[in-house]
Amino acid sequence: MKNSFLIFLFLGIFQTAHAQIEVSTNPVLILFEVIPLTIQKPINRDFEVGVDLLFSPAFDGGIFYGKGKYYFNPRMGADRFHIGAFVGGFSESVGGGFFAGYKILSERGVFLDLGLGLGRGTESVLPYGQLHVGYRFGRKEL
Repeated sequence: MKNSFLIFLFLGIFQTAHAQIEVSTNPVLILFEVIPLTIQKPINRDFEVGVDLLFSPAFDGGIFYGKGKYYFNPRMGADRFHIGAFVGGFSESVGGGFFAGYKILSERGVFLDLGLGLGRGTESVLPYGQLHVGYRFGRKEL
C-alpha cells in the first residue's frame, strides 16, 4: 500500500517531464549514513510541490514527507522566502505540520534550500528541517 501510494504520488506530480524539476539532497546527512532525496516541481512562480524521502538502515521503512510551498516575492520563480505545509512521517508516527524557509537559486540552476518546521503526528511531534543542495532541471526562470 505504501509503495503504491509513493508511485502514484511520484507519477502524478512529475508527469510533465519537459517542465522544471528540482532534485536535491542533504550533504550533512550523507555523512551519517542517511540517504536523503528531495524532488520538487514548481507549479508556477509562487507555488511548488514535492516529496522528501530519507533512507537509512536505522529507519524501518524510511521517512516520507509530501509538501507544498508558497513563495513570497520570488525573483526567478519558486525561490526566496517561503512557507509550506507537509504531511507524512515514519512507521511509528504519521501526521502533518507547517514550515518556513528560504531558497537561494543561482542563474545556472544550482540552489540551496533551508527550512525549519514542526508538526503533530499520531504518536509524537514531527520535526521538519532541510538543508538541501540541488539543481533545477529545465528552464531556470518561470
